[in-house]
Amino acid sequence: MKIEFIAIGKIKEKYLQEGIADYESRLCRFFDFKITELIETRVPDKYSSADVINVLEEEANNIRKYLRPKSFKIIMAIEGKQLSSPAYAELITRQAINGISDIQILIGSTFGVSKLLKREADFLFSLGSPTYPHQLMRLILAEQTYRAAKIIRNEKYHN
Repeated sequence: MKIEFIAIGKIKEKYLQEGIADYESRLCRFFDFKITELIETRVPDKYSSADVINVLEEEANNIRKYLRPKSFKIIMAIEGKQLSSPAYAELITRQAINGISDIQILIGSTFGVSKLLKREADFLFSLGSPTYPHQLMRLILAEQTYRAAKIIRNEKYHN
């Protein structure tokens, strides 16, 4: 199974970089795993809602360049479905059962992901009601994906 995070923006904080790198090395034992970082589109200091829409569309067009036609596309979105860790593991397992061996998980920028790109997703996923910074979201999602891998393998989860 191939799992790829496609994320807008670079991780700036060292503690997040280290945490993500740790989970990335763990995930590589279970999946063909990688993280693709894309450049975040800059907005002016004083921006309008039209500026935000333009930024999201520009980022969506950039993301589309990396999407593979047969992958199962998950977008992280606050309005997405919340899943328990076992249910997230089941979502991954279900793809394998259905013959899909490629999952791409998209993490948007500060403003999220464009509405049009969300409509193209196979699944909208939320890690809960709170809004997390997109950089922290990457670490949390990496941990949850690792936890899902352990559940799929019926292994105990240990840090």
